[in-house]
Amino acid sequence: MAYASIEKKVFDLLTDAFTDDDDVTITRGFHSANALQSIAVRPGAADRQAQGTSGRVSTWVVEVAIKISSGLDLADWHTDVLSIRQAIIDELDSRPTLDGTPNVTGCLLATIGEPTYDTSGRTHTFEQVCFVEVKEYALLTGVGEYA
Repeated sequence: MAYASIEKKVFDLLTDAFTDDDDVTITRGFHSANALQSIAVRPGAADRQAQGTSGRVSTWVVEVAIKISSGLDLADWHTDVLSIRQAIIDELDSRPTLDGTPNVTGCLLATIGEPTYDTSGRTHTFEQVCFVEVKEYALLTGVGEYA
């Protein structure tokens, strides 16, 4: 399976998780410029290792970036931050193989990066990147010299 399929599956699961929340916009790549609350799903690092001569274990990292801009008071803003981040954690924890995606042996929101805050203007902005690690085992059959 290609990385793009893994990223799309993470995007689809998060889109489904926030279906009833009209305030949160989910995109692939960059944040939506006009959204006050957005999640951007984008490529992260990867690690691939041989498993014998005909297998590969890949750890694909999908970045899930949260951005919240608000003119609300900081208490409401903080509540939104915690709510969105926890919803992402809960959704991915409930789907350890990305809903049975072939060859995926594990999915974990493994690292949550340091947040950045900007409260200098009339609009407060919070940004934080979460790193989702997806493990995939692939057997090289039917391709190249294994065809």
